[in-house]
Amino acid sequence: HPAKPAGSNAVSTFNGGWPAYEFDSASMSRSKDGSANVRLSSRNAQDTPNRLSVEFQDSFNQYQQDSLSLSDGDDADLCGQEVAANWDAVGISTFHQATRMLLLGLNRGVDGNYFIEFETSVKALGLTPGDLITVTYLKENLQRTPFRVLKIAPGASFRTAVISAQLHSDAWYSDSVTGVLGGRGWQSGQGPGLPAPVGGIVADANGILQLGVKETEIAGNDGSANVQLDVSFTAPSGKQASLAAPLIGLVAAIASMGGTLAGGANYFYAVSAVDAAGGESSLSFIVQANVAPLTNTNSVILNGIGLPAGAVGFHVYRGTTAKQLVRIASNLPAGGSVTDAGFPLLSVLPPDSQFDHVNLYWRWEWLPETPAAVHSSITVGNSILRLKPDQYVAGTVRITRGTGAGQERLVASNDTETITVSQAWSVRPDATSAFVVSESSWRFGARGNSGPIPVSLAERLGTGVQLSARAANSSNDEAAYELSPLTRWTIGQSGALLADSDVPPEPLFGVQVSPSRAGVLELGAVAFPTLVNTRSVIAGTYRFHYHDEINGLPPVEIAAVVKEDDTTLHLRTPVDSGQFLQIGREVLLVGDTDAAGLTTVQRGLHQTTASVHTAGTLGYILKEKVAIVPFIRNFFGAGASGQWKSSLELPGVRVASAQMYMTNAVGNGPVAANEYTSTNDLGLRTLGGGQFSFQINGYLAIQTGAAPNIIVDADRAVRDVYAILRTPAAGAGVTLQINLNGVQYATVQFDPATTVSGVVNGFGLPPLRIGDELSLDVTGVGTTSPGSDLNLVMRL
Repeated sequence: HPAKPAGSNAVSTFNGGWPAYEFDSASMSRSKDGSANVRLSSRNAQDTPNRLSVEFQDSFNQYQQDSLSLSDGDDADLCGQEVAANWDAVGISTFHQATRMLLLGLNRGVDGNYFIEFETSVKALGLTPGDLITVTYLKENLQRTPFRVLKIAPGASFRTAVISAQLHSDAWYSDSVTGVLGGRGWQSGQGPGLPAPVGGIVADANGILQLGVKETEIAGNDGSANVQLDVSFTAPSGKQASLAAPLIGLVAAIASMGGTLAGGANYFYAVSAVDAAGGESSLSFIVQANVAPLTNTNSVILNGIGLPAGAVGFHVYRGTTAKQLVRIASNLPAGGSVTDAGFPLLSVLPPDSQFDHVNLYWRWEWLPETPAAVHSSITVGNSILRLKPDQYVAGTVRITRGTGAGQERLVASNDTETITVSQAWSVRPDATSAFVVSESSWRFGARGNSGPIPVSLAERLGTGVQLSARAANSSNDEAAYELSPLTRWTIGQSGALLADSDVPPEPLFGVQVSPSRAGVLELGAVAFPTLVNTRSVIAGTYRFHYHDEINGLPPVEIAAVVKEDDTTLHLRTPVDSGQFLQIGREVLLVGDTDAAGLTTVQRGLHQTTASVHTAGTLGYILKEKVAIVPFIRNFFGAGASGQWKSSLELPGVRVASAQMYMTNAVGNGPVAANEYTSTNDLGLRTLGGGQFSFQINGYLAIQTGAAPNIIVDADRAVRDVYAILRTPAAGAGVTLQINLNGVQYATVQFDPATTVSGVVNGFGLPPLRIGDELSLDVTGVGTTSPGSDLNLVMRL
């Protein structure tokens, strides 16, 4: 400062001026050990260019495009390489200005590669980035050393501030230039260190080059399957010659006839020289051609093409941005001009010394491409959509084509048909636009320096995925995402996958009670009316509806007659809505109950038939059991599928019905249902196995406690009860009474002259609990002959 600033603590001038503030260890905050909070650092060689280039329009040469490169030979020798970069500056119009600016950049970048960061207090007040300060810190041999403030970051509650500054020297800003190397250049320099974007290889319906994708199905060891996408792209062309870049006139001639270029477009052109061995120079300067609208028969003439010594021809490149040029003509003979009447894209990119490899990313697409029938500065949508409110919040909406194509925004909210974005569109979409919604974050897939690059995804047929190929340099710094190719792909769209395209069909399945294992259901082989879409079946889901005979809810009684077409019934005991109910051979679904006690029901479910039920009929509340069984891929259709079976332990229940659906890579198929209420037991009774027996030797007599009592060993349901006599009774039948804890439980009756009694069905009898006591009474015998040698069996 020419005069001492108001907040400065300087006591004397420094290099003819006043610093904004002078810091020392006393004015810096200290850590717990008493030392000052100071950090000194330098950037690495890759981030410190020692060769800078700049392009400008030379006012002494009719404002023709020119360039200048400056290098620091000492630094290049020190680090063993040249690190090139473009110097971003505008307004340069002479070589003298360009030289001074590049020299300043080199000095600040190389000699000024020394940074300090320290914490202070209110002493930072009044300082701004750009101010010159001095630092005295003897521990690092700094004594009134000048630094330029780069950043001031406030600390907690603004009690402290962290100052970041770079070493400064007044000599770097001198108007006199000495020892400058370089002069007029023919090319645009090496770029800012980032590679140019790679390109696609397949032109879509709009003429835009997309990434090439090839699908392959890959089976996993567990029977699952993924799909491998082999993604191809166009990398920069290989062989680079030592030729200088060619010259080109910066003003293109545009003709409205004689070509096929679309009107209303902005085209960028460049040329490269080719030597006899096929090597290619770097690109010339960029030529811009603004084609007027109204006609689509335009052509562009490039003039003033001058090739360097050693060149035998040249290539021509075109693009819609200066960073996305694609070759349109190869090995043209030397000449001063060339006419682009609409050359097709050749999927060849210019040489790029910064290119090292490609990083491939992917993300799932949630909503497929939809025309933007609804659009505003912050919304996009379509009335045909039926979205769940806010289902896409935090997702990403992308304009895929039409006005505003390429823009992406986070989803702030959505209703059934409109998506609201978190930030207004830079270019407002209109009726020509289309959009998609995807995940907001990208997943890294793979990397490679040439295509195709394989990436493995879940085999979700019909699901959209977005692929982004981003060029990167040796430091893994990537090209701009916005310019990198992004291709949308639907899994299975190539038709190359031998995979299912839809959910599996409705299955045919069998279930029976195991004849050898008590309490077990046997699941039989599963079949389909057609094997289409069964290739990727990985699971079958069973849902059993049953009454628990041991721990289930007690039955409910119907209070009035129910006809076949009734949709309500009156239950003496309320049943919760959503419960399945078995009445006779019919399965019903219970709904709501009104104030009058009428309950709405769905009739005849799970393949049962709605029928008449008389008053007093009992209904049994059904529980539900879900079982999922796995299958390996490609199982159905193989010989082993017909022999498949599995088992499920479900003791002490009566199964009224079962449902089943199959799941493949696409999703869940339709649900099939089997009813078992048409059996003699009105269902499949699994029971628990075993039996209890009472035996009486010799002739029978009316007797209480006719055999030793039985103590029940576990909770059990009774399958049935029957008895056998060695000698039948005559004159009258035999009557037996079984008691549970002293109370009548069941009665078994023999007809006269028979040795086998009638069978008492155990369903409906109270369950036996552990510790219960069973006893047997003989309440009737034959009058002529009482019968002898009794054996009564309770099967469980």
